[in-house]
Amino acid sequence: MKPEDKFVTVNGLKLHYLDWGNTKEQTMLLLHGFIAHAHSWDGFAAKMQDKYHVIALDQRGHGDSEWSKDGAYASEDFGDDLAIFVDTLGIEKPVVIGHSMGGRNVIIYAGRNPGKVDKLVAVDSRLRSDPINAMAIQLMAQSILSHLKSMDEGIEALIKFSPSIPRELAEDLVLHGVRKLPDGGYLPKFDLTMKDQAVSKLLVSDLWPYLKKITCPTLIMRGVNSPIMPKDLAEQMTEALPNGQLVEIENAGHLVPQENHVAFENAIMRFLEN
Repeated sequence: MKPEDKFVTVNGLKLHYLDWGNTKEQTMLLLHGFIAHAHSWDGFAAKMQDKYHVIALDQRGHGDSEWSKDGAYASEDFGDDLAIFVDTLGIEKPVVIGHSMGGRNVIIYAGRNPGKVDKLVAVDSRLRSDPINAMAIQLMAQSILSHLKSMDEGIEALIKFSPSIPRELAEDLVLHGVRKLPDGGYLPKFDLTMKDQAVSKLLVSDLWPYLKKITCPTLIMRGVNSPIMPKDLAEQMTEALPNGQLVEIENAGHLVPQENHVAFENAIMRFLEN
């Protein structure tokens, strides 16, 4: 079954999300990473839809959701959206999985709302900024193309950033992440303001205070080859949690769910079943 496109207004912004049905089951809420979109979870959601009511959200400024008119893209802004989104849809005790930026936003939500999340997974999500991952974020932002002459140009740029990603998954990410122009070119769907912010603001909010308030079972996941999430930080995060686990995914960099989707899916299933 394919997902249904739905919209809800949150904090004055019309947000788009994909609803995979099976509403009688527990909700699994999926949050994409920086400059990505809800469709980045399509493969994983299709495998989870028999066991969960899967929802994938296009966060503000991304995908088919509205952009912030005042450039409000701080982690706390996304966290505020998530809290209202969950309450508006009447979601109770969801499993929440976030990649990169999405993982940071999940940590904020779970830290602010202890007891409202059943299980949490943060995938390659840095908790604080340091010179190494800040530079990696800056280089990634600088490599983002503001205009594509062709789909292939976007696909090649993504593969250059993430060499382990299968080409068909790269094609799918780009396909759902751009809109076609009359001249035959393409524009990214995300708000380019975020690119400028990522380049100029290398420091990010310190989420340690939120992490320390999380009480639910939490899986911290990183790609072994990730330039964003160092192993020592992942270990520190896991140790700070009352019920934390750490999993490292081989043959994966930052885009763990796409670069090694089999190992990613197996690790998630083991965590949820236990």
